[in-house]
Amino acid sequence: MSKENTIRMYLNKALIKFIYKTKNGNRRFASGTTNKKFLLKNFGLELKDQYNLKDGLITYYDTDKRNWRSFITDNFKEYTHIYFLNEDGNIDLTDGKIVEDIDNKDNYYFKVIGMGEYNLGYTDCKETWLQESLKEGWKKEELNFIKLFRV
Repeated sequence: MSKENTIRMYLNKALIKFIYKTKNGNRRFASGTTNKKFLLKNFGLELKDQYNLKDGLITYYDTDKRNWRSFITDNFKEYTHIYFLNEDGNIDLTDGKIVEDIDNKDNYYFKVIGMGEYNLGYTDCKETWLQESLKEGWKKEELNFIKLFRV
């Protein structure tokens, strides 16, 4: 599945938090979806069954800004959270097939933060990074591992 189709699939099936680069080069942290039932239930918005999709452009409803936004597909950086929605538009973390795909180790990695503010790096193996950090003098409670999803 292409990067663009993957992003659209997640927007349609989930409320996602993600990062992308804006036109002026800044990083935007966004929360959004295109899930019809979620938008109707929480924002009173009704989406048409058919709406225009432009190649290379992702349009979504920003649930924080409460407005429609878009970005160029190539400017997408990373997922930070994915909250899957059930048929009623409620958050449902038990959607087995999709969660199974997301939990595949090939689909995610970890950003490592030290003492709440220092970006120490990225790793595919949380346990190995933790063991090496402890050897270097870090305390376990000083490290945070943030799960990020590959596109």
